[in-house]
Amino acid sequence: MQYLLRILTKTSYNFSRIYVDVVLNHMTENYEKAVSVCGATADTYKPYYPCVPYGPEHFNKPCDVNNYQVAANVSDTEL
Repeated sequence: MQYLLRILTKTSYNFSRIYVDVVLNHMTENYEKAVSVCGATADTYKPYYPCVPYGPEHFNKPCDVNNYQVAANVSDTEL
């Protein structure tokens, strides 16, 4: 952590900016009663997250990844 703080401090002195880019693509596993920290409920078996709102049409279908050389085989499946 100290190393990270040193890097951030040094870059700010040099008028550089650091941008953090995060891709969050994991919702939940299947839970009987899924409730978020703000009290929103979800049906993880369908999957249906009304508060977001995400439904089955927003998720990839489960399938086997059998060829990591083909990008679609990895990116178009529910992992």
